[in-house]
Formats: sequence, C-alpha cells, structure tokens
Amino acid sequence: MSGAMRTMSAGIAHTVRSREETVSTDAQRLMPMWHAPATPAECVGTAPALLPPLLSNHPEFTEYQSMNEFLSGAHPHLLVNHVPILGAVFALCLLVVSYRYAGDILRRTAFVVLVATALGAAAADYTGDDAKDAVRGLPGVGREQIRAHEDAAERAYVAAGLLGVLALGALVRWRATTVPQGVAFGMLGGAAVVGGLMAYTGLLGGRVRHTELRPGAVPSDALVIEPPRAPRPAP
Repeated sequence: MSGAMRTMSAGIAHTVRSREETVSTDAQRLMPMWHAPATPAECVGTAPALLPPLLSNHPEFTEYQSMNEFLSGAHPHLLVNHVPILGAVFALCLLVVSYRYAGDILRRTAFVVLVATALGAAAADYTGDDAKDAVRGLPGVGREQIRAHEDAAERAYVAAGLLGVLALGALVRWRATTVPQGVAFGMLGGAAVVGGLMAYTGLLGGRVRHTELRPGAVPSDALVIEPPRAPRPAP
C-alpha cells in the first residue's frame, strides 16, 4: 500500500512540475508581446484589450499607471461640467414660465439658478486643465478636439460669469420690489445665449473621448494615437 501511495505522489508531483514548466514557457514566449514598446502607428488596428500593455513603455504614456488609480484629474471635471449646462437651461425655462405663472417668484428663482450656473462654470473651467492632462495621449483623443472644446468653454464661462453677476445684482437691486419686465426679458435672452454656448461646449467636450460624436467618424478613429509633439527649438 505504501509503495502505491509513493508512486501516486510521485506522479502527481511530476504532473504539477510539467504544468508549471509549460506555464513558465508560455509566459516567457508572450512576454515580448506584452512589454514591447509600441509606436502610435503600430497601435492603429490593435485590439482595444491589448492597447494598455502595448502602450505601457511608449514615451507618450509614461504616466499611464496613474490612470488606474481610483480618481484621476478627469473625475472632478466630469462631476461638475454638466452643472452650468443644466443650470442655464433650467433658468431659461423658469423665466419663460414666469410670464404665465408666479412671475416674480420664478424670476427670482431663475436669477439664483443663474448665479449657481456661473459658479458651476467656474468650477468646470478650474478642473478643465487636470482633465485635459488625464486624457491627453489616450487612444482616440486628439489635440484638435481638445482645443475646440477649450475655446468654446472659455467663451461660455465668460458669458455665464457676466450673466451671474447681473443676476446677483438684480436680486440685490430689486430685493424689496417686483423685478421689472424689461430686466426679466433681458435675463431671459442672456439665459438663452448662455444655454446655447454651454450646450455647444458640452457637445465639443463629448467629442474629445466619444469619437462616434465627431462628423465623419470611422471605427478606427477610436484607436488612433497622436504622436508626441516635437520639442520646441532652443531660443
């Protein structure tokens, strides 16, 4: 009986060693594929599941591991960037309805919302640079889309800030009396402009990561990686 047990144990140990050697050999064979440096041109057409390991040694992605942390610079921006869009649209709706129901109450409420919209726009603008740094160099992200979003965001931020200041001034100026019709109409027009600017800015922001939103997009756009910028010549 003991001889049979020893023979069985030896057989099991041999099987385990054989499997370990097979796994080790496969790992060594696959290691170059997982850790070989890749250029942006080589990444086009690569299966998305293989992109992170292929990019891990590319100079453009030396900080890729930081993206695997729980929070990145993009998270705060994603949390606040819809506030000015929804705020401007909500204030516009309140001002429109105020011409039929509870005029002064809804107008004052709309002015408060416009102040909050300006604060939300400031927060979105403040977090924008960190979000840009977090996504720059990722597959499908292009400098052209980032620049277009930044330019539109700057205009929308300024417009929202000015309208927020005017709304706050109106709340203080007519705190004890009814808000004049002309002022309410002017704020309605301002809310419409800010709402349009914010909506367009949001559309351009979505195109930064969502290639399907871009005009004339093709599936391979999601895999294109822009090469790093050439170093500036020394002065």
